[in-house]
Amino acid sequence: MAIKSVHPEESFAQRGRMIHDWRGSALRSETTLHQLSPYIGKIKSSMAASLIAQFTREGQLVYDPFSGSGTVALEAWLARRRVIANDLSPYAALLSKAKLFPYISAEKALADIEQASKEVSQTVKQVDLRFVPKWVRQFFHPETLRETIAWATVLKNQKKDFLLSCLLGILHHQRPGFLSYPNA
Repeated sequence: MAIKSVHPEESFAQRGRMIHDWRGSALRSETTLHQLSPYIGKIKSSMAASLIAQFTREGQLVYDPFSGSGTVALEAWLARRRVIANDLSPYAALLSKAKLFPYISAEKALADIEQASKEVSQTVKQVDLRFVPKWVRQFFHPETLRETIAWATVLKNQKKDFLLSCLLGILHHQRPGFLSYPNA
């Protein structure tokens, strides 16, 4: 995916305090886009930012052929590099697209949610849980699963990658308040 978009106000230079520091958590210093949905084995954003700062210059192309959750791609984009990122995993590709093409405003996101909800209310009636594997059905209340499948279907059909990645984050984070049971 090639990225051509407006960059956030915060410049890469202003984030310099973390560029060469790979110790500890990046949670308080990184953009919240890195927190969209969990991804096992992802590189710390501070490490990605450091590598980009050391080995590339503004305007250069950064190619990440195994982009995973898009950490390198997002950090490169934030540093005003051109980005090409891809991954064979549909989940990884979705996360990368969501990070690289976020909503510009909450109002636009809410409008898209409102529009999708109308289609979801029709789609939920068509969801047949008999086609969902039993082990998946054990994780959810039947109505929650029906609604989740309807939302995922509608968001995927409407190509609302950011919203779909948010739904996946709600489903899979390992903290209280998320929809699926913690895995063992």
